[in-house]
Amino acid sequence: MAAGQAAKDAGSVQSALNVAQGVDGDPYNMQPLYTSAGGYLFGLTADGTPDPADLGVGSAAGQAAAAKLATLGDAGSGVLSTAISGDNAIALFADGQAACLISGPWALGDVTTGLGADGFTVQPIPGFAGMGPAVPFMGAQAFYVAANGQNKAFAQAFVTGTTAGGLNTEETMQILFDNANLPPAMTSVREAAAAADPLVGVFGDAADQAQPMPAIPAMDQVWTPLGQAYAAIIGGADPAATMTTAGDTIAAAIASS
Repeated sequence: MAAGQAAKDAGSVQSALNVAQGVDGDPYNMQPLYTSAGGYLFGLTADGTPDPADLGVGSAAGQAAAAKLATLGDAGSGVLSTAISGDNAIALFADGQAACLISGPWALGDVTTGLGADGFTVQPIPGFAGMGPAVPFMGAQAFYVAANGQNKAFAQAFVTGTTAGGLNTEETMQILFDNANLPPAMTSVREAAAAADPLVGVFGDAADQAQPMPAIPAMDQVWTPLGQAYAAIIGGADPAATMTTAGDTIAAAIASS
């Protein structure tokens, strides 16, 4: 952030750090900054499942994280801005107008076209100096076998089998990688892909440090209030009061859902 701000102050770029926000905020892209500053969304039960009864948004930890984020907004250093949204975050970086970008492998095509293969570097998101690690969200694509399917045995064998035509083979996983261009889950395929393209390994390493997206219904109630809270805080609103209100809104929505 300091290097990006120096480049912005020197007039080399328009933005020090592009994190998609806009007027509605973006909790997905803010998650690594929020977690590094000590915030959390849900605590975990004994078996590691996200616990909707332990909501971190309006907690003391959430308020403290919000205070850190406020120092980066319009009333602070100006590193974060609601002028950066999902519509322009990647485009500005690819055009050389932003020093840094928080995004995923889906941005590589535009960035490579704009800056050239040697015009940028990729690394897992570092945490704030003296604070915790940055823990982004991790999403994974998976196959499900329907519990009430008429051919469950066949479906199970197709998904888990290593026979010809099955999904659990290096050949099939390579085909999926070639078409999706996301870090493969199968270790051998991922290692081969990383050897051919080091950026695949970097994104894989970042995924290893990430938190799986909470797969609970309560997560649906988080996005809008938390995003709006982030946008307000970056715009100069009181971080503690804003996060407390967002936490109350989310908790009430979870209770009534």
